[in-house]
Amino acid sequence: MPKKVDTEETGAFSVKFENGALETFRLADIPEALHPTLALHGLGQKIVDSYAGKRAEAHDIAMAVYENLLNGEWSLRGEAMPRITILVRALLRVAEQAGQTVDEAKVKATVSEMEKDDRKALEANPKVKAVVEAIKAEDAAKRLEAAQEAAQNAPAIDVAQLIG
Repeated sequence: MPKKVDTEETGAFSVKFENGALETFRLADIPEALHPTLALHGLGQKIVDSYAGKRAEAHDIAMAVYENLLNGEWSLRGEAMPRITILVRALLRVAEQAGQTVDEAKVKATVSEMEKDDRKALEANPKVKAVVEAIKAEDAAKRLEAAQEAAQNAPAIDVAQLIG
């Protein structure tokens, strides 16, 4: 399988192919008119790659990656991504339930900067944990509803014919 052998910091990347060929691809060699298209493709690929194999958490992961990019951060430790987004949602709801007005951006920034152990302790708080579980259940209910709607419009499956 071809292997990427250096990074974007040089404005280029190289790929070593199985046939031994080493090719370098430079952004500067591409006409500038294509740079926005390349950037959008890269953004889409970054978002989609972030949740590969994690369908149930895809939305939370995608939004966490996007938020990081908006904040000028290329990456965040993988396991923290969905947890940070859902924790922020939970804290906003806990504050609302308590009649508190808080700035969402400040909550996001605070949670993003927390050490893993501090975040876990906050997640373990019974009030926060209850809201996190409620949010997960709501998200699951939305996914179920969408799947059921899709199933209604899907063609029938003849299982007897399928198994022969």
